[in-house]
Amino acid sequence: MWLWGSYAYGQPNENSDLDIALVSKEFDKYRFIKRGAEVAKQLKTWSDKELPDIDFLCYTPQEFAKKKKEVSLVRQIIQKGIRLV
Repeated sequence: MWLWGSYAYGQPNENSDLDIALVSKEFDKYRFIKRGAEVAKQLKTWSDKELPDIDFLCYTPQEFAKKKKEVSLVRQIIQKGIRLV
């Protein structure tokens, strides 16, 4: 799990959301475009509190490994983001 974007780079503003990249083999059950929505849906069922806006990027381990070798957003996340787990 990686925090990236304005919060990780020390430049958040009032319009900033949390940008989180997740890597899990469980994501191969879902199309890439649907994964973030599924994570957000599950997160809302676990918490009764108001949550901040969170933008999830969700990768399988294979996708993440491939993308980090390319010039890609994943490479930027690894280089500039904060690894949480």
